Amino acid sequence: MIKTRSQIHPLLRRRLGNGETTSFWVDNWSPFGNLQDFLGASTSRFGIPSTATVASLYDQDHWLLPPARSENQLAIQVHLTTVTLIDEQDHYEWEVAGKLVLGTALERFLTWLVMHNRCPTRDRLLQWGLEVDPKCLLCNSSNESRNHLFFDCSFGGIVWRSISDWCQLQFTTTWDALIDQLHAVRNRNLRRLTLLAFQGTIYWIWHERNSRLHNQTFKTTDIFISTIDKQLRNRIQSFRHSNTRASSAMSQLWFLRS
Repeated sequence: MIKTRSQIHPLLRRRLGNGETTSFWVDNWSPFGNLQDFLGASTSRFGIPSTATVASLYDQDHWLLPPARSENQLAIQVHLTTVTLIDEQDHYEWEVAGKLVLGTALERFLTWLVMHNRCPTRDRLLQWGLEVDPKCLLCNSSNESRNHLFFDCSFGGIVWRSISDWCQLQFTTTWDALIDQLHAVRNRNLRRLTLLAFQGTIYWIWHERNSRLHNQTFKTTDIFISTIDKQLRNRIQSFRHSNTRASSAMSQLWFLRS
């Protein structure tokens, strides 16, 4: 084992948890493996102690890292925007967020990130010291943040108004009020339908945001709403064999409203 540790170490992934016992430099906790090698820390540790734990570099809602001076440092900082340290105080919020997860694996992952405000929105990138335009890519009139994209933005607001009407929700662009509404839905089939629509909307808004940033492609709100509608219909039909009754009930609810 000792002789082959250089080959074995990359295969042993460290579960981060609260980060208090995880070495920032040595443990294999990130997708980049040993950060001493990845960041070339043999000559300089950028002011981060060799004994630093991951938790020691996190304070309240931000990471205590020096400004990025290389592509690898930037990659670490972008990755950390998706990381949340779990402690007992935060456990309830994670548990609540888990109840709002139902869709595909990609939608579930993105929903977790959005629920905990860990997506690399422009306000978060600015907090990391990156020089980016703060304006929202969807409306270009307000600064981009999680709460703005979902759904205070004029583009996102138009989309969510249609989706919330179909799901029998009271339209709101306030994030906290929206989450309270999702928890308040009691009818099982309507709840399933609402969560699928909510996660689908989050996914496609984030997808549209990234398409505009990287590909300079733009969709109108009508095309966007139609895309979500088609996806929801397909998702409902996918339940026909595993849960015929739920598929039928959700189909009636969705078709009656849309």
